[in-house]
Parts: sequence; C-alpha cells; structure tokens
Amino acid sequence: MKEARRRQSRAWREPGQHLAEVRGPRGGLIKRSVVDYSRNRPEVVEEFGRWLNSYAWSWYVTLTFPERIHPEQAGKRFREWTRRIERAVGDDLTWARALELQRRGVVHFHALLFFRRAAMPYSMAGATWRNIGGGRTQIERYNPERGAAAYLGKYIAKGGEVDYGGPWWTPR
Repeated sequence: MKEARRRQSRAWREPGQHLAEVRGPRGGLIKRSVVDYSRNRPEVVEEFGRWLNSYAWSWYVTLTFPERIHPEQAGKRFREWTRRIERAVGDDLTWARALELQRRGVVHFHALLFFRRAAMPYSMAGATWRNIGGGRTQIERYNPERGAAAYLGKYIAKGGEVDYGGPWWTPR
C-alpha cells in the first residue's frame, strides 16, 4: 500500500522535480510540496552571494537537530541560541540563516553571524547549542573566498527562504 502511494506521488511530478516533506517530531506529515530544482538559477545565487559578501561576517555555522522537529520549533530554538550568545557577549548579534532538510527529514540551519565586538569561543557556542537544540554544531571563521554567502544563496534560487535578524549595518 505505501509503495503504491509512493509510485502515485512520483507519477504526477515533472522531470527535475522532487517531493519535499516536512514531518513533525512523531513522524506525522506536516507539509508536502514539489520542489523544482531545475529553477536553480546560478545568476540568482551569484548575485545574492555578492550581496551577502558585502557584509563583514564573523562566523559561518551549521546547526543540526538529533531528530525530527517542526520548522517553527527549530526557528524558536535558533532564536534562543542567538539570545544566549547576545547575553554572553553583551551586544546584539546580526545573522542570516537558511533552513534545510537533511535526507532523513531532519531540519538543520546554515547561518552567517556578525559580532560587533569580541565573539565568544566556538566551544561555548557549541555547548550552548547542544543544550538548546541537542544536535551537532560546526562553527568556523567566515571566509568570503569559500563561498559561504553563495551557499545560502542557493536556497533563494530553489524557492527557499533566508531569514535575517538583529541590527543591520552598512556594507563594507
């Protein structure tokens, strides 16, 4: 029965399209949509990457969850993480983040962060995330040559969203 449904859902999609599903923590279907990856326009990615690269970011981070979580709850946990970092450094944090689903259907974030003053140690930020999100962190110093901004840009080209938060400033 499940296999027949899977075949049916494949039948109405065009070539180059993929079925994207968002599931809740207990595995229930929350949202199903067709994503057309053939619209991945390199000029959009490049322009968005140029715009993000005009800012002097401090960190590029990847934050994961150990199990399925609703995207809204994931966003709340991300904001709690940034609030705790802001309290620890004593200043507002500026960020841009993209939400992505792993193959196993679990949400994770890719984000760029900017600290006006001194940043906190990576290990402290990672431990804070593990307490809030329960997953892994990968935090590295932002290097515009590695294309982290363009990496976030691919979500725009796929019809995804990049969220922004904190005070914004004039690009360098």
